[in-house]
Amino acid sequence: MHMGKDRLRTDRLFIRPVSIFDVPVLHKWWNDPRIMMHVGFPDGLQLKLNDVYNMIIKAQKRDHILATDRRFIIEKSINLEPIGEISYSSWEPEAKVVSVGIKICNLSAQRQGYAFEAMNCFIVFFQSHLLVNKIVLNTYSKNLPARRLYEKVGFIPVMTRKQFKFSKTYNSYQDVVFYEYTLPCHS
Repeated sequence: MHMGKDRLRTDRLFIRPVSIFDVPVLHKWWNDPRIMMHVGFPDGLQLKLNDVYNMIIKAQKRDHILATDRRFIIEKSINLEPIGEISYSSWEPEAKVVSVGIKICNLSAQRQGYAFEAMNCFIVFFQSHLLVNKIVLNTYSKNLPARRLYEKVGFIPVMTRKQFKFSKTYNSYQDVVFYEYTLPCHS
């Protein structure tokens, strides 16, 4: 992994902060039921283009290297094609904990190892720049592709909460699996 001006790079990917130029693709992804159904939105988010624009403007205003919440775009390094998004939130510098989320939104790029590569790159970033000791995330228990990814990366399921979160996809409360990834301690 290499890091240039706020841009992470692997052999096949660039991971860069979201920009206003990403609004059209985020609008498309966030409203696509095929992408959003796995995170509980079977009809997509049904956002207007202006809604997405305002969300990204707001995110950019508070974005800096030490922000507690940041969103990034995952691009293929060969052609800079956006294929997904990865974000972190709830970074607690004192507790050395951060939460992460990832989606490969370009359907033709799914199941090709990009999410695994991006997640591993982000783990190095978290350890070297945010100095975290623990990364947490959660997903619906029925989201088997995500669960396989997290466990392949090295996340450990630590708890399942039954009927914890309402899913519009299933029109019912669903079980949620909570994961942790522990890094070597920073003093």
